Amino acid sequence: MTTAVGGGVIRDIMVNRIPAIFGGNSLYATVAFVGAAETAICFKILERPNVAVAVSVLTCTVLGIVARWRDWRLPMPTTLKVQRPRLLDVFRRDHEHLENEGWAPGTPLTNQLDVITEDQIQAYREQLHREREQRGD
Repeated sequence: MTTAVGGGVIRDIMVNRIPAIFGGNSLYATVAFVGAAETAICFKILERPNVAVAVSVLTCTVLGIVARWRDWRLPMPTTLKVQRPRLLDVFRRDHEHLENEGWAPGTPLTNQLDVITEDQIQAYREQLHREREQRGD
């Protein structure tokens, strides 16, 4: 269950999407959870691991096929807003910084970056060059 569900969550986070486990998809995580719980319960009650695994595999297979055939899905999440970490603006809490503080999955993280023009880059390089000349580097 960990590798099936965890790998999908990591993949979705890496490509900046809401993890599929949170809704709007087939019930693969739900089926995996039911199978894991059933295996644990059957193993404790029957004390026969082979039977517990066989029953769990059969249940997961039937539940997974029926869920896909009937198109059962978890409900889609309504809103999800993740606080965006700020390293240098911790103490600056004015209105300008508060209005764009959150990040919603699916939106690029670069919306709040300033666009730097070629002239600004050239001016910065010239300033560095002048500072180096003054120090004697």
